[in-house]
Amino acid sequence: MTPEEILELGRHLMESLRGLHWQDLLPLRLTMPQVKVLHVLSRCGKVSAGQLADILGVSAPTVSDLVERMVSMGLVQRERSRADRRVVHLSVTVAGEEALRQVRQERWSLLRELLEDMSAPDRDALGRGLRALCEAAERQKRGGPH
Repeated sequence: MTPEEILELGRHLMESLRGLHWQDLLPLRLTMPQVKVLHVLSRCGKVSAGQLADILGVSAPTVSDLVERMVSMGLVQRERSRADRRVVHLSVTVAGEEALRQVRQERWSLLRELLEDMSAPDRDALGRGLRALCEAAERQKRGGPH
């Protein structure tokens, strides 16, 4: 297969997984943008609304509306900066971390089901391909041959 064919398969897989994953988030009452906010805050810690908007690539009013809903859900908290009272930092709450843990658990369960649905030879081939892709990424990260 050519790299372009593999990339197209990857795109198709991501679209398929998004459709499946969305169904799993509905019981948690989370939207994909809310999950993205939780991922960013969990990874980055405290950030301002402006920083969050930049990271997500959305406008400040969009982040403001999104965060307002998440604060009311108890997933995100606001805290005024002690150094500059005009700045409000956002962070994920314990409930937000738990929701994110559930999302991750659902995602892993879904992937496990898909892998179990594959034949053993197909799983072996996928494993070899993913291992080779990881090795290529490591070589590039080290500045080695492409």
